[in-house]
Amino acid sequence: MSYTADIPANEKLSLKEGSLKPKNIDKLPPSQRKWSDNVLRVLKLPSKGSQSRILAGSISMTEQMRQDKHPQLQRAEQLCKTVVDAGTPPWKDTRKAMLAGAAKVELDLLSLPSDKCELEQLDPENKGVNQAFWINRKDSTATDGLARSFLCKPATERPKMGAIEGLPSGGEVAREALSGRAAQLLAKQTGIDIGMPETHVVSIGSDKLPKDARPQGGGNLTCSVQEARENSGALKKLGSLAQATVSADQAASLAIFDTITLNTDRHSGNILVDGQNNLIPIDHGASMLEPELKDPDPNEPTTSGINRLQKTMAGPHNALLRLPGAHAPMSPKMLKSLKSLDPNAFAKQMAKDRDDIASDHPDMKGTVSDDAIDASRRSAMFVKLCAANKPPLSPATMQVALSTNAKDLLQGDQTDKDFTKLAKGIIAKYASRQGIIKDVCTASDGEYAELAAQAKALGWTVDSRNSAPENGIVDPLMLVTILARTPQVTYKKPPNKANREANAQAITDMQANPIDPTAAAGALLKVKKAAVAKLLPLLPDAAKAQNANQLRTILGRPAADQMHDLSRLLDSLTVNVRTYQTGQLTALKNEYVMESFVRFTEQEISQADFVTAQASLTKAKQDASNGVY
Repeated sequence: MSYTADIPANEKLSLKEGSLKPKNIDKLPPSQRKWSDNVLRVLKLPSKGSQSRILAGSISMTEQMRQDKHPQLQRAEQLCKTVVDAGTPPWKDTRKAMLAGAAKVELDLLSLPSDKCELEQLDPENKGVNQAFWINRKDSTATDGLARSFLCKPATERPKMGAIEGLPSGGEVAREALSGRAAQLLAKQTGIDIGMPETHVVSIGSDKLPKDARPQGGGNLTCSVQEARENSGALKKLGSLAQATVSADQAASLAIFDTITLNTDRHSGNILVDGQNNLIPIDHGASMLEPELKDPDPNEPTTSGINRLQKTMAGPHNALLRLPGAHAPMSPKMLKSLKSLDPNAFAKQMAKDRDDIASDHPDMKGTVSDDAIDASRRSAMFVKLCAANKPPLSPATMQVALSTNAKDLLQGDQTDKDFTKLAKGIIAKYASRQGIIKDVCTASDGEYAELAAQAKALGWTVDSRNSAPENGIVDPLMLVTILARTPQVTYKKPPNKANREANAQAITDMQANPIDPTAAAGALLKVKKAAVAKLLPLLPDAAKAQNANQLRTILGRPAADQMHDLSRLLDSLTVNVRTYQTGQLTALKNEYVMESFVRFTEQEISQADFVTAQASLTKAKQDASNGVY
């Protein structure tokens, strides 16, 4: 938001003033120093840069406190000097950048009225696991006089943690900050900028938390803080048509970054979008997990970050795989940029940044091992090899290939030469199957539900979309292979030794010899037809007849055309069925008061789901009329 309209015309910034350096900012008249947007103009800094906004915001906030004769002005000036001393962004010195981020956090808290200086809980209903809080600042333009600056996440303790394999207690805080540094390093080496909000590790007094969220014993908390960025919501709120408009370069950039940092939690809630559908990546605490993590408690088993990577990056948990742009060939500019990626220099800087964090926050020592950083180095090597292949792998196929083969690629004491040989073989195998991976990953909800249903009918479990990672099939190539083999591959039960061995061998065989593209296309065509047949009955009669006529026309075309046209029909049917069913359920809901309304819009579409939800609401309506509620 621009505040230039609030400055008198004779005090507008001039080109001459645009040459001022940060250290000379005090030469500006107070009315010009006060406004962040004008400070950015004076410093010739882009408003889209997180560090630029932190610098400008610190200067303008301090000036506002000066004009308000704030009792803590002297401390505010010290904090502002810390930010200015970091220099003109981008900040190259990690420690100065961390100090600047911490200073801005304290400055924002200092600006608040005494009765509003507590952090605001992100989810008031969450009283235990992975709590998060908003850090606010004073903002005279806001309705309540406050604006959000950072999202703060205190380090968790093992009793509060979810079962995240490969993540040591409290380790998500250092990983958040290291991912922020990794984004800056990637931009510095290659020019690929994913637009990550500035992220740092800071220490915050527990007295700043709401009373019911404060830990016993008080003291300071080590937290990650990430700049709050204006957005229009999470990626999951965009329909398939809107997701198709996301820039291929943006989708590719984020997929490359997640591959290098081994991000295991890129679900659709961890990507925000702005008004132009630009991607804003957040929440990187489950990156660079430990390949093998031995729990300090002897009663707890060793866990593997590699296992989690295999469950998350190649399958429906990874929202980037749903974006058509992630499956597009990388642009010539991006391929050229990746030639400048230096995995060894990247890992060396990551290790230094990790040690700097641990030096300033001793409780972070040991939360990110050399093995975790070396796994990230190897993944950067893999990215370069994918880009150099003829043809190059798409960013989405790159993610599927790396994560599916992570145990071979990222574990063990192999030399870089052996790693390169192994990686090239894997990349060559996946290069001819990129079309299959795209078809499965970008399938409509209705089609994916049918894929899963057919695999489940053969005894296999399949991970669902919009859910936490489970223990089902996530590899898109394996999912199609199960259906396309003749005879089809059936999961053998009960779970005795012989059946376990047979199932393990079947999985190994499918991963080593995926089905060829022609057979896969035939299996997917059958799935599309079956999905349409299941969705049509869920529409009202008029729409059902119209779409049935369209289906007959499509089936009269050649098979190659049917694939494309059925995909478009499925996209349309998925949206229309969800809209119709949600309307029907909402109409029922509105006839009575019921707190626990079925969240049907976030579930996979199926006849059973709809009938169950409708029956539940109808019964609740009857109960309400009978005075049960």
